[in-house]
Amino acid sequence: MDVERNNVYRWVNEKRDPTAETVVEIVRSLKKLNPEASQAFVQQYLGDEQ
Repeated sequence: MDVERNNVYRWVNEKRDPTAETVVEIVRSLKKLNPEASQAFVQQYLGDEQ
């Protein structure tokens, strides 16, 4: 995905949110690796807004 390590750190520590495009890339990648993880990510990230 070509994401720098420091950006991931910022996301995990809630210092910055990923861009919408990056969220889409994360979901697409997770769907390929583990569809259940993809669903859990969307639920966690978007909550009731999906």
